[in-house]
Amino acid sequence: MDNAIRDYKNQSADIRQHIHDAHKAITRQTASLTKLNEERRAQSFLEKLSTYFTHRKRARAIEETLIEQKHKSRRYTKEQAKHRKQFLEAFFLAGISNSDQSIRISELKKAYSSASKVTQSAKTTLEYAKKAINEISEASSSVSSAQTMEVIDMFSSNKGIAMMSSLSTASASSEIDDASRAIKRFTDALGQHSKMVAKISDPMNMEWLDLGFDLAGVDLGFDFSSIFSFLALSSASSDLDAASRKIKETLPGLKSQLTRCSDASTQLAKELSAIAKEVCRPALETLQSAGIEVTESELANTMNSVCFVR
Repeated sequence: MDNAIRDYKNQSADIRQHIHDAHKAITRQTASLTKLNEERRAQSFLEKLSTYFTHRKRARAIEETLIEQKHKSRRYTKEQAKHRKQFLEAFFLAGISNSDQSIRISELKKAYSSASKVTQSAKTTLEYAKKAINEISEASSSVSSAQTMEVIDMFSSNKGIAMMSSLSTASASSEIDDASRAIKRFTDALGQHSKMVAKISDPMNMEWLDLGFDLAGVDLGFDFSSIFSFLALSSASSDLDAASRKIKETLPGLKSQLTRCSDASTQLAKELSAIAKEVCRPALETLQSAGIEVTESELANTMNSVCFVR
């Protein structure tokens, strides 16, 4: 750790020197440009006219140098922040790796990662379910309207009624296509969610990973080759109702899993943060004794990166 601190201090000093040099150059060039402009303002009209191109050339050279030095200052400032961030992360990570709590922390990190992934996946799957249910509802409404117009058309010879019936049927067909696509997106998401959960290892007996419902046989896909008849519309209505019921059957299990996994993520994060902070206390004291002060914000960000990002 002593070598790491020494290397960090040496590299930090080099970066600070580069920043200092850039700032000095900026100050110097700014003063030169100010002086040049003041001299320009003091000239007579004829002098300004005769020295116009010379003045612009000198001013442009100074401005280009200013741009270069400002760019250099920004680059080294970013490098300084990046260097410090990497050093703190590596230093505290080494402290964790060398502690007697390293295995426990590793298990907690893995469990937290799993809980977070399942939480996000369950949330996404639920969103697809809600969208599919909404699309089915809209399609069912269109089918119902098309059925009504179909019946009216059967007992009418009015061409306007016939046209309205055709338009209503076409609208229902479009809505059914939208519902079918929404159902496909949901079933795909549900299948991916189930596979992801099945692949997660269980180092800590994570009961919250249990899906809470059976995915076997959940196949909501359906296809309509034609709905240009009353019987086909009736079939579409039945299929839509069946699909809606099946999707709704998955909601309680998904919602329960989302709640359990979200709660688990919160609890695991609290435990992981508490242990990591305690384990890293000696490393923090070592830095402070070496004259490297770490702010509360830096410590929090570093702990977050070490515990939850990697």
